[in-house]
Amino acid sequence: HLLSKAYHLDLLDQYTGSWDLRIQYSTKYQRYNQIDREIQTLESESKTKAQRLDFLIFQRDEIKNLELSAKADLDIETDVKKLKNSTRITGFVDSAEAALYTDDDSAISRLNTVLKKAQEMAAVDPALNEQADGLLQAKTLIEDVIYNLRQYVANIEMDPARLESLESRLSDLRKLQKKYGLGVGEILQALAQIEEEISTLEHSDEKIETLRKEKISLHKELMKMAGELHTRRENGSKMLSKSVNAELLDLNMKGVTFHVAIEKSSELYHAGLSEVEFVSQASSKDPLRPLAKFASGGELSRILLSLKRVIGSSLQPRTYLFDEVDTGVSGPTAEKVGRKLKSIAKGQQVICVTHLPQVAAFGDAHFYIHKSPQRGAVAMEVLELKQKERMNEIARLISGEKITKTSLAHAAQLLTEAR
Repeated sequence: HLLSKAYHLDLLDQYTGSWDLRIQYSTKYQRYNQIDREIQTLESESKTKAQRLDFLIFQRDEIKNLELSAKADLDIETDVKKLKNSTRITGFVDSAEAALYTDDDSAISRLNTVLKKAQEMAAVDPALNEQADGLLQAKTLIEDVIYNLRQYVANIEMDPARLESLESRLSDLRKLQKKYGLGVGEILQALAQIEEEISTLEHSDEKIETLRKEKISLHKELMKMAGELHTRRENGSKMLSKSVNAELLDLNMKGVTFHVAIEKSSELYHAGLSEVEFVSQASSKDPLRPLAKFASGGELSRILLSLKRVIGSSLQPRTYLFDEVDTGVSGPTAEKVGRKLKSIAKGQQVICVTHLPQVAAFGDAHFYIHKSPQRGAVAMEVLELKQKERMNEIARLISGEKITKTSLAHAAQLLTEAR
């Protein structure tokens, strides 16, 4: 991240408190680009607009001329079938009426015979009248059915003109279904979309003009916001450089200076008008170079450590891995490195690879890494050290392989002072 120009800009905006303004700018910039795309699309479509408009108007009129009804047209196929088969339906009703009502041997005739005998037998057993009540109900039900069938068949008498009209409408409906959807609802939905597109095309010139005015207005707002962001960044870059260099000097990086290079671009982009990059200088005689092309691992570690100290909680919490951060330092400077690492470890995880006892003493946990031969290969082992083991390891870092009472006492002192 530290080698990324985009990350440099993010850090500078967090440092200067410009993040909210940048988000507002970014939102407007997205709308600005969207307007640009809409204008291009409308202008491109205008070349074929007349042809497209003619086609859409034809489709609209084709559907509207049929005057579709979501409810009535659902039943049209059933109506056609009924009219085509009206003779068969009438024949069925006639035969049903004969079998149930008009024939000498009809159901009603038989029921009347049974009911008459039931009345005669009531003189012998009065309870038979009650038992025969169901037959009276059956007679009434049959009479009602016959009446309803007659009423129904009267409404579907063969009408060749109406049948022809319905078949023609059904044919037109089938044509629309092939083009726009199987259901009447789908066809009506297609009509709504067609009418919406017609309206858009008919008013596209007005729409383009409205969008152009909005684009000009937005451009003015964006230039103003980008200008304010750039001013904040210019002022903040000087303060950030000064503060980071003070930290680097405290870390014994003499001669190396940190700078925030900032230039104003001619065109707006998603973050404004500023081109920002972190650069460093080995000495006052050397040119400024990007961190990616100049800084070593140790220098990058100390620059990151300094940035973290200066920017503080503005940097998003994450895991930091420092390797060679203590290269070329010793004594009081090493202790400063350790204290700075411990201070930033309060907000996030910090892992530091070190050979300096002054730095190692400040860790909340201490791991010892070593290699050991195993069956012709070399294995890497990482051990977390307990309190006594840790003291011995720090003493070894102080005096070498031979641990002395003096080095142990010094190690105990370092651990006590680091708490």
